[in-house]
Amino acid sequence: MTDSPFVLAITPTFGRHYYLERSVGMFLQQDYANKHMLIYQNCTDKHQTLSNDIPANVTLVNETIKRFNCLGELYTHIFDLICNQCVLPKCPDLIIFWDDDDIFFPEHISTHVRGILKHGKKSYKIEKSYLLAGTKALTTTNVIEPSWIIDANVIYETGFNINADARHHYSWIDYLYKHNEVYFDKETPPTFCYTWNNAERPIFKHSGNAGNPENMRNYKAASKDHGDGVITPMDKGLLMVLFDRIRSEA
Repeated sequence: MTDSPFVLAITPTFGRHYYLERSVGMFLQQDYANKHMLIYQNCTDKHQTLSNDIPANVTLVNETIKRFNCLGELYTHIFDLICNQCVLPKCPDLIIFWDDDDIFFPEHISTHVRGILKHGKKSYKIEKSYLLAGTKALTTTNVIEPSWIIDANVIYETGFNINADARHHYSWIDYLYKHNEVYFDKETPPTFCYTWNNAERPIFKHSGNAGNPENMRNYKAASKDHGDGVITPMDKGLLMVLFDRIRSEA
């Protein structure tokens, strides 16, 4: 792997316009250059477009036909696009699951690239993360999959569980644990914040009712925020206020 590996941030979504604009804004504020964001918009009712000021390292795919019963099926399809249908300029070296409702600080990618290169494992995660629960920011033990960075080859080889619950990531996680390929960084401050019961903009959390076979349907029904249909990155100043607030409170 080179000193500047190509990092792919993957964002599946179902409408969720407000959160997409925030996610794209956070991605563009990352202080790491060799990166790309793939947004897979899975709502066929109405398509989104990217505003003209979004650079070429953000790709938006609008699904037109396919219906998915669970996130495992969705991620499997996304990786088929990456591997076989050339939607990216090149194959990624490293993967981050850039969930649309989570918060990524500007140094998130660069910190994780340095960590995986320094420690020589196939994945890297910081032991602590922030949690924004309602209106309260906390520091907590990090158990959330989007906070990891992973060697893309692991994902290619292991794929995803296609059970109708929230265990879609367990295939690659189980592989990494089994082969001792996770580096847990106990020293570096958090660069990631998980949100739960967001008081600012309530949203259905797919992981909140993980064992329910109807969970994907509930997720879709509660997530159709199309906004004006044009994804415009959230203002940098608003993002900095959010970052400062979390770090000052947690």
